[in-house]
Amino acid sequence: MREAGFEPLSSAPGRAEIGEAVRAARADALVYLMEGHLLAVTAAGEVSVRAAARLRLDAPELTAYRAAHDARPAGAEEPGWRQRLNAVCDWAWPAFVEPLREIVDGPGRVVLVPVGELGAVPWHAARSGARHAIGEFAFSYAASAGQLRAVLRRRPATGAAVLVADPIDDRTVAEVERLRTHSYPDGVVLPAAGGDDIVRTVTADPAPAVLHLAGAAVTGSSPDRSHLVVAGPAELAVAEILAAARQRPAGAAGGLVVLPACVTELAVAHYDEALTLASAFLAAGPAGVIASRWPVGDEATACLMAMVHHLRTAHGRPDHEALREAQAWMLDPGRKPPEVLAGHYPARPGVLAEPAVWAAFSHHGV
Repeated sequence: MREAGFEPLSSAPGRAEIGEAVRAARADALVYLMEGHLLAVTAAGEVSVRAAARLRLDAPELTAYRAAHDARPAGAEEPGWRQRLNAVCDWAWPAFVEPLREIVDGPGRVVLVPVGELGAVPWHAARSGARHAIGEFAFSYAASAGQLRAVLRRRPATGAAVLVADPIDDRTVAEVERLRTHSYPDGVVLPAAGGDDIVRTVTADPAPAVLHLAGAAVTGSSPDRSHLVVAGPAELAVAEILAAARQRPAGAAGGLVVLPACVTELAVAHYDEALTLASAFLAAGPAGVIASRWPVGDEATACLMAMVHHLRTAHGRPDHEALREAQAWMLDPGRKPPEVLAGHYPARPGVLAEPAVWAAFSHHGV
């Protein structure tokens, strides 16, 4: 008997079904990134394969970045990490963006499925001089075409926003209070929440339109050991989130889950996003997740999150577009802080344009 919310392993979608999902996601293509090739299924259901000669696992820029990423201590930076990140962003333009432009004319929307170790790269941060990939494409990530199809079955969530603060960090309490004041006046702020509270919230029907979890996250030595730090029980692990997902009806409503703290998008040595906090939450109910690839300073994170929520609520931007526009704003040397950022615009705003800051965050789902 099939469990609620899950499909059998034999249900891999065909070309026409993937094309239908791409259209439903209002995207131009779903693109698998593999060594030496991009394999795309377009909104018309057409399969396109493009050679990407520089997209190699032994590329010096990629191997150096992966080594620096793996050696990075929790919550700190390995010396030289930023330099390696900058180099891999420069490499990603000819390795990825140039062949992608042969498939999708910019501006366009693309759902990326990086395979294996290629999942370590923030492809949305590819750059060539002053040009950045997010200036030509709107990106979302997925673990597979099947995951994208499953998420698309969910009805839009209409419940009030729920904003959860870190139970041991008073700064996040102030952060989520500001989000409620400026973006979600009808929202609910939980200064502390246990794992059961969070699971009930994300799997509820009706679900909240937004669940923002400002608490800390820990990347485990194996994917199933990654967890959020929550009140009450000390942690909410990937395994517990997936257990809740098994009981969830496939068509129940889903909103946006935001996981801005620490590392919620990648697992140690398992880079293809198949089992992370982000993908676990995506299985449990939401239609989209915004997650982080590495830790970013509290001030810059709060600034970006305030912009994302402001663009969603004040300007009606879709989730993926709100993130893209917020990141493009961070890259703009002439940026001006809107009123929503009063009181928490960084003292050194130039850091916002660094890939180590803005590129840490990406969107999954629809």
